[in-house]
Amino acid sequence: MSEPIKKLEQRENGELEPGFKMTELGPLPEEWEVLRFGDLLRTGDIYTKTGFAQGGYNEAGRGVPQLRPFNIDNNGNIDLSQVKYVDPPPSNSTYWVRPEDIIFNNTNSEEIVGKTAYFTLSGEFVLSNHMTIIRVLSTNKINRYWLSKLFLYYWEQGTFRALSRRYVNQANVALERLKGLIMPLPPAAEQQGIAYVMNTVQRGIGETGKVVDAARELKKSLMRHLFTYGPVAYDQVDNVPLKETEIGSVPEHWEIVKLSEVAKTASGGTPSRKKPEYYHGEVPWVKSGELEDSLIDQTEEFISDQGLKESSAKIFPRGTLVIALYGATAGKVGILGMEAATNQAVCAIFPESKAMPEYLFYVFIKRRQELLGERYGGAQPNISQTILKEFRIPIPPLPEQQEIARILQSVDRKIEAEENRKRALETLFKTLLHYLMTGKIRVKDLTEVKHEA
Repeated sequence: MSEPIKKLEQRENGELEPGFKMTELGPLPEEWEVLRFGDLLRTGDIYTKTGFAQGGYNEAGRGVPQLRPFNIDNNGNIDLSQVKYVDPPPSNSTYWVRPEDIIFNNTNSEEIVGKTAYFTLSGEFVLSNHMTIIRVLSTNKINRYWLSKLFLYYWEQGTFRALSRRYVNQANVALERLKGLIMPLPPAAEQQGIAYVMNTVQRGIGETGKVVDAARELKKSLMRHLFTYGPVAYDQVDNVPLKETEIGSVPEHWEIVKLSEVAKTASGGTPSRKKPEYYHGEVPWVKSGELEDSLIDQTEEFISDQGLKESSAKIFPRGTLVIALYGATAGKVGILGMEAATNQAVCAIFPESKAMPEYLFYVFIKRRQELLGERYGGAQPNISQTILKEFRIPIPPLPEQQEIARILQSVDRKIEAEENRKRALETLFKTLLHYLMTGKIRVKDLTEVKHEA
């Protein structure tokens, strides 16, 4: 066993190894300080400023973007997918956020209060009065990025929830309470090392996310191309004779048919919830909420053989194409990776000789909005089997269906691989966040492991 791993086990077991001391926060390296956040405010190492209350929001693009609690994600990143705009304060106002500021959510629900992000965006931004600017003035003592991740660690640990008090149905961490936060302070060089490690992993997460986004855009572009011209190269599209149909332009030799002309359908069922013996068996049971345009190889629930026999549920074979008829996932599809039953909100589709399930899988993804436009009902409209059977789809020759499915499956595999990589990096980030912020792993330990590898 390597020495760094032995050290980690000692620290996890609470053993006070040489070079460590017992503190209010538990065992910490001897050279680390323990202080209160307010001490850094008193010495002028840190400055804080609460955001301002606006009189109302402007139309998008008018004024300046104002960051709110919802603009910080669970990984301490700034999410600009939902931004409000407000009239700008004066140019010399202290409300402007600067690069490398730390933004802290001081008021919101208990789950969100305390979320913290490191600000690196370009352009002009201000904060709502539910947010606080934490500005490090002395970088000789405090590494800005390190401090932002220490606060992220405390948010994940529930520290800020414990510090908060409720006012008008919202949790609030007032500055006076934040001043009492007990925190470790490694030497500046170690803070810098921790920041470098965490930032490296976080950059990897961001870059992987960009690859996923690019692959998703590629898939959309490919689908437009493949369902208009077929599986031909981009420089050959002028050689493909097209025809106009009720679903748009398609190659001249393709057919447009009702689903019922090339496939049969069947829905599942739900055993009575009043009979516990119908559940917790060994039959995988797929619900509509589990359909996410992917292979289905596990289910949240299982039903018993008795539940299967005494209900309208039925087992569908592996490879069956299924589609959600209603609920939040209406129109989403899946392919069974194992034999499974489904509830009544899931319809199984069984193509006959002229169609392949893998091809139809992508047809329904491509034409989802058109299918959803056929729905009926109230607040949560449904897709019925009748609507499905009448739904019109393009049918190319089988070799072209196979090639279209193959091309799109290759992109899906790339997306899945990158998503798995991103999840692994996110797990690594959270693991390192815990160990590095508590001294259970030291930056020098990581160097030792690298040299031993």
